[in-house]
Order: sequence, then structure tokens, then C-alpha cells
Amino acid sequence: MEEKKVLLVDNNPVILKLLTKILEKMGHSVKTAIDGLSALESLKSYHPDILITDLIMPNIDGEQLCRIIRNKKEFNDTLIIILSAIASEEDYNFREVGANACIAKGPAKDMKKHIQTVLSSVGQKTINEVLGIETVYKRQITTELLSIKKHFEVTLESMGDGFLELTPDKKVTYCNSKATEFLNCPEPHLLSSSFYDLFSQEHRKLIERNFNRLEDSPLVIGDQYPIRINNRLLRFKIIPVNSENEHCLIILIRDITRQKQYEEKIQHYMDHLEEMVEKRTAEKDLINKALKQKIAERERMNEELEFIARQWSTTFDTIPDFISVLNKEMRFVRVNKSLANFLGKDPEELLGQHCYQAIYKRDRPFPDCPHLQAIAENRPVSVEIHESHLGFPLLVTCSPCFHDDGTLLGSINVGRNISQQKKVEKEREDMINKLQEALAKVKLLSGIIPICASCKKIRDDKGYWNQVEAYIRDHSDAQFSHGICPDCARELYPELFEDNEK
Repeated sequence: MEEKKVLLVDNNPVILKLLTKILEKMGHSVKTAIDGLSALESLKSYHPDILITDLIMPNIDGEQLCRIIRNKKEFNDTLIIILSAIASEEDYNFREVGANACIAKGPAKDMKKHIQTVLSSVGQKTINEVLGIETVYKRQITTELLSIKKHFEVTLESMGDGFLELTPDKKVTYCNSKATEFLNCPEPHLLSSSFYDLFSQEHRKLIERNFNRLEDSPLVIGDQYPIRINNRLLRFKIIPVNSENEHCLIILIRDITRQKQYEEKIQHYMDHLEEMVEKRTAEKDLINKALKQKIAERERMNEELEFIARQWSTTFDTIPDFISVLNKEMRFVRVNKSLANFLGKDPEELLGQHCYQAIYKRDRPFPDCPHLQAIAENRPVSVEIHESHLGFPLLVTCSPCFHDDGTLLGSINVGRNISQQKKVEKEREDMINKLQEALAKVKLLSGIIPICASCKKIRDDKGYWNQVEAYIRDHSDAQFSHGICPDCARELYPELFEDNEK
């Protein structure tokens, strides 16, 4: 096989040494690089016939490196091979980034065989599948990291601000689309370039001076005097990232053109207003007084609004009920401290989690989920939830909420521990049952009672005449004790009373 010049890119020194040995035994000359940034530096003086690169690397990764090389005409004939362990973790289309072939990292003998297959097929057939994937097994942690990486990239692409990542020596290793738009520089030219080279000589000196006074805290450039690039007024926020394994700089770029235009208009209006006030001070005292009152009222309203906002936030976090705001996908948007403390987490940790997973330890919502009912029926819905792991019954009330334009935001959820309420209700129900049992035993005398006007006997329902005490005893809980009043005693035993009187 004809000797080829190979540039081998991988941040793993063991892989670099192993592949260098394999390729040199094949008769090729090999140059190595530890990441995409150092590879681009090598390409300034080295023109390889073959580029073999890993995907996941610090600074500039393999995908970005492939795209940059494919945008350089001088490397149109360079054969690009991706050699990566993540080939088995996702459905990877290596041709989208400009690669000619993709090999999954595996045993050395297998990688050697697949590299020989790719090199021998050049100009003869096209390889569309990932070679060696059958000997590599997916790893769950790698899959999760790739998912996080995708979410991170989507988030950065959705930002309204530009995002750059720089090495300590100010080389660009990552950029989002807003950064390329603001700086008027496409991604292939922006990556690996010096951050200083993006500015004119005047602005470059300003940037360098600010970088020289950068310490551990973020630094803002262009807030008062923005940097103009391509008719845009830009503000740069520089954030140093220093950890045990990583040292880099994050640059957030904000387009403040419209903001400055509004500020200029406001300033122009204020200048014009001051001129008018100066000219008409004598005759416009009342107007000035009214204006001052209006300004004072506006400041008072702002203070009241700020107080209300702080009060609302304090109230939200001091309410003992579990309060949360969910989006349409049932993910937490806001959580009060009561709910966060119950779950043993900070409120920020819960943001973005599904409520049914965080609270109820379920993989999916309840069949009668109040959030789904409230959104479907466009009304507040209350449901009692009894889950043993909660330790108490929970009354959940969900109310749909909307954006200012009427579109659905999600729902506001209030969960209340009703164990005490249930206890009171049970006690009340027991008391009612006891009262009803007592009332069932109470006998009442009511209505018209047929009584003899002479002997005072009472006729019962069957027509029999009974003594008064017998009737009352049978129709109530009253009991009688017998005695003789003085009048009856005189009438029944007159001789005793006559003796007493003599």
C-alpha cells in the first residue's frame, strides 16, 4: 500500500500510541494532535492525506473539526475517518459532518482490520455503515451524557445572546449561531481563531486591557460604550471558569443596538424637555409641580410594585401548602420551599423535573391527573390523592394559567395535607352517629293527651285507661317516687290532723 500522511486526533494518549503503531506498521507516516484546536494548528503546516479523529474531545470536538476541514478547499481530497466509542450510543450519521467513514472503538485487532478496510475501499466503494459496531456495547452513562450534550447545544442555539468558549490563550473553541451572526464570521473561520483578531485595532486594545484586569469574577465590556461590529452595538460579558480539570473563558455577547437607540431617543427627549422647562420656568410652575407629583407618584407605584413582588415571593415560600407551577409537559417551572423541603431538595433542583416523578415516584401521570383534567376542561380541578409513601392524604387543586396572549402556560398546583381535616371529619361523623343513636333512644310526649278530668287517668292508643305515672313511664324515660301532699294527707287521715290541731 502506498505511504500516506496521516493526522491522528484523540485526547487519549493510549489510543494515540496504539493507532500510531498500527498505522506505521501499515507503512504510513503519522502526526498526532490531542484535540481539534491543536489539530487545526497542525494543519497550518501539515497537509495529511488521511485524518482520523475521535468525536468527544475538549476544546474543539471531532464534529466541529470535520466541518471546518470540509470548508477548506485545500483539504477536499483528504480522507476523513471518525474513530469513536460513541458510535454505538446513538444513530450516528457521520456523512452529515463530512466524514468518509466511521469506525467504532473496540479491540485493537478489530480497529486495525476496519482501518485497512476503509483505506482499501477508497475510490472503489462507498461505506455507509459504522464499522465494528457489532463488537461494542452501549453504555447507559454515555447515552445520558450524549443526551445532556444535545440539550446543552439546543439550549445554546436557542439563546438570544451569542456564546463563545475560549481557551486560556484566547482561542475560540465553541460558538453558537448568534455569535457567528453578531461577529459577522462563519463558524469554520471563527473556531480556532484568536478572539483578539475579531476586532479592529482600536477595540482590540480595549479588549486586551480588560482581559489583563480580569480576575475570578465576571467582567462586562461595552455596557456604557458598546463595541460596534457590522453596524451592531455589542456588549461582552467575560466569565472565567476555573476548576480542577478545566480552565476556560465563557463570553456572552448581547446585541444592545436597539436598547441604545431607545436610550438615545429618551435622552434626546429629556434634553428637549429640559430646554423647554428652562425657557418657561416662570410661567410653567404649575406644570412643573404636576410633573414632579407625577414622577413621585410613579416612583411610589414602582416601590409599591416592588414591595408587592417581594411580598408575593415571601408569601409563596412561607405558605405551608405545597405550591408549584407546571408547564404543559408537567415539568416544574416554580416550586415553593414547603414542597422542596418535603422532597428534601432545593427549589432550583426540582426545576424541569416531572411532578409525577418527583412527588409520587411514578413513571407517568395518574389516570385522573388533576393537571390534565384542568387543562382539558379549562377549569380548576381538585382531587384527593392517597399514596402510602407520602404518609398523609393530599388534596391537590390544579388551575390552568395562561400567557398574556391567551396561550396556555400550564397550571398552578396547590397540595394540602388534609390528615387533620380528615381526623376532624371522622370525629364529627362519630359524634353525629353517637347523637343520632342517643336521639333514637329519647322518647318525647307531644300532641294531645286524653286525660280524665276527674280521676286524671290517661287513655292509651288501645283505649285502656292508665294511671298518669304508668302512661308517662311507658312514653318517656321519667321515673316516679311516691309521697303524699298535705291536702291529700288531711283528706285521707283526718283523725291524725284533728289530734294534732287539739
